[in-house]
Amino acid sequence: MKIAYLLHTLYGIGGTIRTVVNQAEAMAALGHRVEIVSLFRHRDDPVLPVGPGV
Repeated sequence: MKIAYLLHTLYGIGGTIRTVVNQAEAMAALGHRVEIVSLFRHRDDPVLPVGPGV
């Protein structure tokens, strides 16, 4: 299954961002194709690390 998460921004720090990243990584570990779509980007890399399966 393909799963896409839509966030206002992935490039900040907060509980919602951490929760989405954790859930996305868990779904990817189960074999799903997962992506996180960020509407805004104000840094080169996310503050919180995102696993390679996402």
